Amino acid sequence: MIVRANNAEIEQLPNVIVASWDLSLWRDQQVLGDGFQMLCQWRGTLQHPQRVSRCADNDNDYRRYPADQVRYYNYLIVEVEPSKAYWLCGFASCDQFNGYFQYRDQGLLVAVVETEQLSLAARQELSLPMPVCVAGHSIDEVTSQFAKAIQHHHGVPRFNNSLQGWCSWYHYYEHITTDIIAANSDALSKQFPQAKVVLIDDGYQRAMGDWLLPSDKFAGGVESAIDAIERANCQPGIWLAPFIAERSSQLLQQHPDWFVRNQQGRPIPADDITYGGWRCTPWYLLDTSQDGPCQYLRDTVAAMKQRWGIVLFKLDALYWGALQVPRANPMTSVEAYRRGLAAIREGAGDAVVLGCNAPMWPSLGLVDAMRTSDDIHRHMHRFSQLHQENACRSWQHNKLWQIDQDCLTVSDLDTAEQQQHASPSEYLFHATSMLTHGGNLILGDSVLAMPSLAHNTIQRLFDRWQQSEDSAKYHDLDFSQARLRLSAELELFLLFNLHRDVTQQHIVSCDEPVDWFDYWQQIPLADQQTEFRCNVEPKQARAILAKRRGQSSA
Repeated sequence: MIVRANNAEIEQLPNVIVASWDLSLWRDQQVLGDGFQMLCQWRGTLQHPQRVSRCADNDNDYRRYPADQVRYYNYLIVEVEPSKAYWLCGFASCDQFNGYFQYRDQGLLVAVVETEQLSLAARQELSLPMPVCVAGHSIDEVTSQFAKAIQHHHGVPRFNNSLQGWCSWYHYYEHITTDIIAANSDALSKQFPQAKVVLIDDGYQRAMGDWLLPSDKFAGGVESAIDAIERANCQPGIWLAPFIAERSSQLLQQHPDWFVRNQQGRPIPADDITYGGWRCTPWYLLDTSQDGPCQYLRDTVAAMKQRWGIVLFKLDALYWGALQVPRANPMTSVEAYRRGLAAIREGAGDAVVLGCNAPMWPSLGLVDAMRTSDDIHRHMHRFSQLHQENACRSWQHNKLWQIDQDCLTVSDLDTAEQQQHASPSEYLFHATSMLTHGGNLILGDSVLAMPSLAHNTIQRLFDRWQQSEDSAKYHDLDFSQARLRLSAELELFLLFNLHRDVTQQHIVSCDEPVDWFDYWQQIPLADQQTEFRCNVEPKQARAILAKRRGQSSA
């Protein structure tokens, strides 16, 4: 759509409705829609939307828009019964503006482009993105068509292979040291040689924003930890939150003009606008509409790449780089965010760039992998939440980016700082969800105290990754049954029961008689049958393997 300013000297462009549809007949059909940020998703129906995620764009913390509204950013999928057809409408590009869909009381679905009151000169024209609509008989059919439209604008992913490794955060959190990184790297290499990447997460830096200055806990600097990783025949990854800094950081003290500022010229703390952050708050927001901050990001990441040999950059808190705030140079939040992210990608070279806590569509074409769920926490409520979040976005794997489901945890955490506990069946639910979706496979428990029973589960996951890194395809928007072909001989069926007190019976079938096995226990379930029936208990999952005769054991 082309919009044109009138003859006034400067005209501020309000948000624009670029399309609308009467969906009153579909108001009670199941839907799937994203939020602006990674931590927000919606399911339910158009008439009664339900929040999937722990956080939402319109909650009291994030405050992106009024709490009495629901906005589906980027795309919306409707499952139309009884024909079991699917309709998808979405924005296939995001270079300058965000777009969202909103269902209104009259049964009207509107597509809105957020112009952020962009100023146009007299008679200046501006091209706004238009949504694309596709229909089909499966989720895979409509999302594949949509992905091709996105690839036309933003290109195909740079990397086809996922990462496998270990991350320090979910056992040690910010309490990491050189010795902790060294010991876990050595244990990882011995126990799981397939896992090559050791990700040094938050806690290595002296302050948020000063990513090249190590904390006192890293004797000899980050270089000593990097040396230990490489001696263990592993490769280093690093965490940073590039668009924020804390008050005491050298970055903020030396360059206050690089940050988003109020009318008095003082840097604005994030909690004046949105959620203030989870550690070392308040956070202040780097203004990447300016060249100085972009050059700083490019140089910082390039130094990490060249001096430390970093192969993975985990970029966290990216959401804070895409807020609608006053900036030094007039441009939309999407433009400013993409300028900063492009600078980071340039500095990273051939290293993998992973987006986390990110505005997803503004990141298209600029990250190689994308976190598709909230942080892991060892209890069933979070396992169930993460399963739904990753299931909803699993179609994006290898089409938009490598998906990242966060870390696999298979054992309890009981430290002075954290106590997290789950049952064996709950951990198996979590592992089965990871098994289903593919993408990066990163271990989150301490490798130094890994239970022997957990080794079998982890090894079966690595076996699956060796056979296929694809995501399984879901039958419908219930996300309770998925199917994945591992090879010409092996097919995997994944079954989930999210109910609290109802046992579900599932029927899975092949087009010829096969032998059926439990994937985790590797025990036979039935011989030479075309279908297999099994019960799945509440809040549990099953992984069933179908094998054609004449092949080696599962």
